[in-house]
Amino acid sequence: MSDCLPQEVITNILLRLPAKSLVVCTSVCKSWRSMIKDSSFISAHLSRTIDFNDHHDTHLLLLHRFYTIWSEKVSVHRLKQEVYSLHYDNNDFSDCCEIGFQSPIADREICSDFFRVVGVCNGLVCLADDFERYGENFLLWNPSIRKLVSLPKPGITVQTVGGYDAQHGFAFDVVTNDYKVVRVVEDQYGWEDKETENRIFVEVYSLAAGSWSSRRIVDPQWSVFGHLPQAFVNGALHWDVRSKASSKHRYFILAFDVGSELLREIMMPESLDWDSFRPGFGDLSLQLTVSGDGKSLALFLRYHDEYSDPSLLDVWVMKEYCVEESWTKLITLRPQGPQRSLPRAVCFRKRGEVVMIRNLEKHCNGGEEARNELVSLDLESGQFKSLGICRYKFCAGSPYSLRGRNSKQNPFSFSDGTCPAMSDYLPQEVITNILLRLPIKSLVICTSVCKSWMSMIKDSSFIGAHLSRTIDFNNHHGTHLLLLHRFSSKNCVIRGRNSSVPGVKEDVYSLHYDNSGFDDCYDLNHYGYNFLIWNPSIRKLVTLHKPGLRFDTVGGYDAYHGFAFDAMTNDYKVVRLVQYEYGCNNEKKEYQTCVEVYSLAAGTWSNPRLVDPQFMLFGLQSPQAFVNGALHWVARGFRSSLFCNIILAFGVGSELFREIMMPKSLDRDSLRAGNLKLRLSVSGDGKSLAMFMRYKSYTNTSFLDVWVMKEYCLEESWTKLITLHPQGPQRSLPSALCFRKSGEIVMVHDHRYGGEEVKNELVSLDLVSRQVKNLGSRRYQHYTIDPYEESLVLLDRNEAVSC
Repeated sequence: MSDCLPQEVITNILLRLPAKSLVVCTSVCKSWRSMIKDSSFISAHLSRTIDFNDHHDTHLLLLHRFYTIWSEKVSVHRLKQEVYSLHYDNNDFSDCCEIGFQSPIADREICSDFFRVVGVCNGLVCLADDFERYGENFLLWNPSIRKLVSLPKPGITVQTVGGYDAQHGFAFDVVTNDYKVVRVVEDQYGWEDKETENRIFVEVYSLAAGSWSSRRIVDPQWSVFGHLPQAFVNGALHWDVRSKASSKHRYFILAFDVGSELLREIMMPESLDWDSFRPGFGDLSLQLTVSGDGKSLALFLRYHDEYSDPSLLDVWVMKEYCVEESWTKLITLRPQGPQRSLPRAVCFRKRGEVVMIRNLEKHCNGGEEARNELVSLDLESGQFKSLGICRYKFCAGSPYSLRGRNSKQNPFSFSDGTCPAMSDYLPQEVITNILLRLPIKSLVICTSVCKSWMSMIKDSSFIGAHLSRTIDFNNHHGTHLLLLHRFSSKNCVIRGRNSSVPGVKEDVYSLHYDNSGFDDCYDLNHYGYNFLIWNPSIRKLVTLHKPGLRFDTVGGYDAYHGFAFDAMTNDYKVVRLVQYEYGCNNEKKEYQTCVEVYSLAAGTWSNPRLVDPQFMLFGLQSPQAFVNGALHWVARGFRSSLFCNIILAFGVGSELFREIMMPKSLDRDSLRAGNLKLRLSVSGDGKSLAMFMRYKSYTNTSFLDVWVMKEYCLEESWTKLITLHPQGPQRSLPSALCFRKSGEIVMVHDHRYGGEEVKNELVSLDLVSRQVKNLGSRRYQHYTIDPYEESLVLLDRNEAVSC
């Protein structure tokens, strides 16, 4: 096929094949084998599988079940009814496939009659022989390619510490790109000596290192229960444990962060009255699992209380992870059917239903036969649906979705040696063309593939070509971005997130698509310095040196700041226009105006130089407007012995100033002094200037005029688009921020509800229909918003640091 099809086409075809077919394809030829075993191909296939499952709703559940006679000692190889199977998590619970499994461990070394599924992550299954009590044999198994790894014996065994109880967990560490098996072990050292507390140890197996860590002792303020199900979510493993301290929270959740390898506590629902549960062994059963959306915890609580004789089953969900107050009881189940049996919960499904085991009794030849049936419970309707599986003594289910988008490789994915780079069988121009089509985050990852790729991606010509292609793509597909900065020291509400703690300062940078829905792209982290040049796309920033004009060099001052790209020199520049008092004339204030420019290419500030002082600056926060190679600010010009408002333009190439006049038709005499606020912006098409003029007339009525300069630098082309009047019963007037690509205007609208505090709401105004649309962000005290293009700029700068 490689003789008649380009290599990139072959790769694209193979990426669409299932794992089993790819195993077969490794036998086709050496080049295919090398390509399929390459870690970049494995990562791409994993990512595409995840996207396919998310888009087509083909998520899987791994079901483990067996049937045996408990009164006899049965070896592993005689458990004929032990079954592992995959099922689609759809309405029909359709079969995907059964998976054959045979343990590589000798029968005499196994502690239990069969293995238990500890956890599932990225298609890997961790098995342990801890079902009956002790667990000292662990396997990591990839059912898709039928490969497994047998782990070495842990440090804590019956031979080293005697009897013990242990919690086991399996997780993926995105920080180190490693898979870990975790054991939390409580020995029975103090059982005979009541004055001595049991010791609790933690040991971790790293797949990357291939060994167990040295065991460490932790605070023994709780007791563990053996072989309870884990819940792995938000980078942490969770188990329920019992507190030794005297507290109303007799049980709590123990969380183990797989990155930091530290333990913390999470409280159970506060409303649980532990004292109301009937004492006695077996009257209380707790089981943790992951919620249906995969973002938080869920709890199945089975108990007798002091007021009811039959057992009850409560289903709880923590709506917001780690927020105790968000625990919500979804349903309480009571015994079902004439036998008054209570089902046992197994796990949540993607659709929010709960997989359960319901015990039925069937009369047969005058006797009774126990029958465990797997069912799905709809929490809204309370209806049970049979899933077509029954008569197994034990059944456990786990989501088998290929999670872990940050995973660079699957550890059992055929890799057994080095493989040739893509450049060995693809021309360089083809590789370049492929990489130019990748998004920023993927390109950052690609810099780690090989030295030649790192050199190419960091080359300034590649960075420029990628930026140009990104702009063309956004123009063609309408995927423009807006960078939104908002902060507040009061209670804030953002779409999809709540903060209700009084006095908490929120300072948020986020990217949004400039579409009708103002959809979120992602939030950004930032760090505060004096002057930064920051690329959120690749999470790198450069801290600028201190400028020459500062408070300690010139005293108090006003300043305009601007940031622009100089197309002539292919350089990024930060511009400071600084005005300060000088001289000792007490009768008349005299001002000196200087400009200094920081060049990213040179890495330094220019020496401050004096400019014509025939204008006055307004202050520190006049927004810039960068268009047609020039920065623009509003200033006060001195003309005919009078001050008037002008637009001050600074050419970033020539580094010279010029003036642009305001609209001639403005009746300046009708505007009350001190009540005029001017804000410059870039027009919606990005080719000229726009101006928002907020003012009060002599009648003390506020207005907002929106002006656009139809033809750049042509004063006669100024056109008033709209005049806005105060809105609503509070007669509030919105504040304009910027134009959008669609021609709408992003604004901040102030509301009052029943005389309560002002609520600043981000809205979008359609100038044609005059309809206002809420953009989902409110109560922030300050907003700025700017058009944004993702790029690789700063990737080639040695002084840039990661953030």
